[in-house]
Amino acid sequence: MKKLLWKLRRFFRNSCRMAVLDMVAGKRWAIASTSRNIPYLKAENVRDRHILLQQVEQDTYLMADDITPELLQRHHKLPNGTWKPGRMVVETSPGNFQVWIHAHRPLSLEEKRYWLKILKSDPGAGPCNRWGRCPGFRNRKKNIVIHPAIIPWQSSSGSTGNRQPTFHKYLSIYSDIQQAASENKTNNSEP
Repeated sequence: MKKLLWKLRRFFRNSCRMAVLDMVAGKRWAIASTSRNIPYLKAENVRDRHILLQQVEQDTYLMADDITPELLQRHHKLPNGTWKPGRMVVETSPGNFQVWIHAHRPLSLEEKRYWLKILKSDPGAGPCNRWGRCPGFRNRKKNIVIHPAIIPWQSSSGSTGNRQPTFHKYLSIYSDIQQAASENKTNNSEP
């Protein structure tokens, strides 16, 4: 979990925050994204609360929500099967993804709306102050059916399988995106 948190901070250039969301109470509270808070976040997640993540530097990041495997392949991978630079992909439920995109320049809200439409992101998920699911924690939505002993998993190769439940494997972060983000070779025609 500490390594995952390190990767998240690296992707967001030490500029991210976390929160706990209690859907029943309708409350969200911020938590510092430090390793000392991992036990607290795990405990809250077990209590059916969502663990969320948000970038602080809003102008250079964009989060596309409810992305299917087909859209993921079409919009976020290169022809050779590797990830496009500046992407962090989080599987939020079986076959459903959030894609964080680190742009090489600031994007206006109008540009973000344009790209979210092109990327076929959830139309109800606007670009302003977006929170996404934090990798490493379970999606606690009631409509996500998970067998108590087995957690669905989709590997970066696209094959599906089952793994034993652990907090750090349900929402998967694809680590090769970290390398792509650091290379900063984003095409000028894309966010």
